[in-house]
Amino acid sequence: MKSYFIFVLILSTFASLAQPNFISGKVEDGQTHEALTGASISIYKSAAVRGGISNGEGKFTINLDPRPDSIRFSMIGYRSRLLDMTSLQQGSLITVRLERVPSALQEVVVRPLGVMDIMQRAAQRIPSMIPAKDYESQAFYREIIRDSLRYYSVAEAIFSIQFSPQKKSFKLKLDKGRSKEDVACTRLFEDYHPGGGPEDAVGQSPIISQPDFLRADKFRNYIYKKDSTIREDDNLIYVISFDQKPGLNEALEKGKVYIEAEDFTLVKYEAVNSPLGTAYIKSLRGSDKIFAEILHIDLTVRGWSRTASYTKIGEKLFLSYAKMTYDIDYKQPKKEIDLRLGIHTELLVTDFQHPIAKEISMGEEWKRKNIVANLPSDFDSAFWGTQDILSPTAEIVSIISSLSNKNNDETANSSFEDWQFLNKGSFSAHKNGDSIILVPLIKSSWEDNEARGMIFQKIEGNFSIEARLFLTKRSNAGFVPDNGFQQSGIIVRSVAGKAENNLILSIGTGGSDVPKYFLKRTNSGRTRGLAEKMDSLSSWLRIERRGKLISAYRRPDESSTWMKVDDYELDWLTGELQTGFSTMARFAGDGPKQHPDMKAVFSNIKIDHL
Repeated sequence: MKSYFIFVLILSTFASLAQPNFISGKVEDGQTHEALTGASISIYKSAAVRGGISNGEGKFTINLDPRPDSIRFSMIGYRSRLLDMTSLQQGSLITVRLERVPSALQEVVVRPLGVMDIMQRAAQRIPSMIPAKDYESQAFYREIIRDSLRYYSVAEAIFSIQFSPQKKSFKLKLDKGRSKEDVACTRLFEDYHPGGGPEDAVGQSPIISQPDFLRADKFRNYIYKKDSTIREDDNLIYVISFDQKPGLNEALEKGKVYIEAEDFTLVKYEAVNSPLGTAYIKSLRGSDKIFAEILHIDLTVRGWSRTASYTKIGEKLFLSYAKMTYDIDYKQPKKEIDLRLGIHTELLVTDFQHPIAKEISMGEEWKRKNIVANLPSDFDSAFWGTQDILSPTAEIVSIISSLSNKNNDETANSSFEDWQFLNKGSFSAHKNGDSIILVPLIKSSWEDNEARGMIFQKIEGNFSIEARLFLTKRSNAGFVPDNGFQQSGIIVRSVAGKAENNLILSIGTGGSDVPKYFLKRTNSGRTRGLAEKMDSLSSWLRIERRGKLISAYRRPDESSTWMKVDDYELDWLTGELQTGFSTMARFAGDGPKQHPDMKAVFSNIKIDHL
């Protein structure tokens, strides 16, 4: 009997991915020991199922919190394996080897059906497998932009997706995201982002649309051929190739479709643009075309590829994984841009179906122009916490490292001694000597009952907190933020009441590029404040608390005298409080430039009991 699960007791190239509440490993062919890319990972806990997939090197990382009942590894053409959880410990490194299942000859298939009969039944089956009620999924997204000479960015995000099957629509909400960019180059795409983004990937869900080669009313445009019948465990799967018919003046696709022989469930498809239709590719449509013309952008799509895999839960069909690649010529003569881009996106659905607890509001909804590549962030190995992701390959790790080195980026820290985090996913934090540096990652606000990112210590009694604060653009340290409401400062906050109570003394932007300082107090969820112009986004800030009296001070430099900004008597100044440093980035619009681009450096930090 062969051993399919091999425990690795030495460090490997992916050991750094193994954290205490994870297991990591690699999926291999049982005979050749070659890495199996795209192996499906089903993680079972009670009645719930989570999804995963092995990366381009066959590697994976699985969250064990909560601890699964079992984990199943499967791949078309192989016999699946069920992982015995009783023999695993947190932090284990394992190798999972799958054994090939002999291919079945076409004559063995129970139903000797013609290829068009198979395609007709598969197309009819898809609508019957769509869930009837609205539901929510969670997914991990990765986007890479490069040309033939350099990498421009790697962006990653966790999205909540709310599907409305009856409306054939969905909403996206960004839960957490980060990116590593060549900051000298990625701003080239502020005017127009050339990739499809997460909406394009989510659009591969059968709820949203069926590809033309899976639609009965479009079958006339394609030639289909039954290539073979292969197995996954004891299931027979038809492999059907297709291409557009000659003579069509359209840009259609060619590829393969995988369909279960038993009930004609769609398993997977792989498609690329057909060479027969390359001359008819339409690079831009609708508002995209108008926008590009206004900005004098010449964008030509040379070709694309896409893959989508599906998971059947009960009798319902869910998108589990989507991967797209676009090859694009991108020219903007006024900016002397002439690029040949490759844009690669991947979407891994990690949680398939949950009831919608709270509908995504218009203000929370992700829009196509809020491109993931414009999330200014620092990479931190513990950034995702316990959330499941698609493990990065060695190439992706190398890209991130090379971009960091080029930009002289500082290493992000995930833990600060004596400091705690609120809404850690909305900002990144790292230290440089005695300084603390905060970078907002997503649109966020400290207004009314909205409480966003802060790093704090718990404190009681009378105290003072002071620091020197210096703000710059994250993308270019030689400039200050110039749009939106991007602010950072000292905060004192109470968590005793049901509504938000805080006081923030900050500096930053207030809807324009004019530097300002702000003193805002939020009592029972309602915010009031004052703002005054400054000469620069650099200032010393101080807050004192004495009983129910809180006072705010500022000074332009260390040699100046403290100037009182204001003081207030506040009833919520009792018991244990949180004090530290906050950050926010709020914008009035949704344009491509309306994204966080700020770095706040707090130095000379001093907290004293009075």
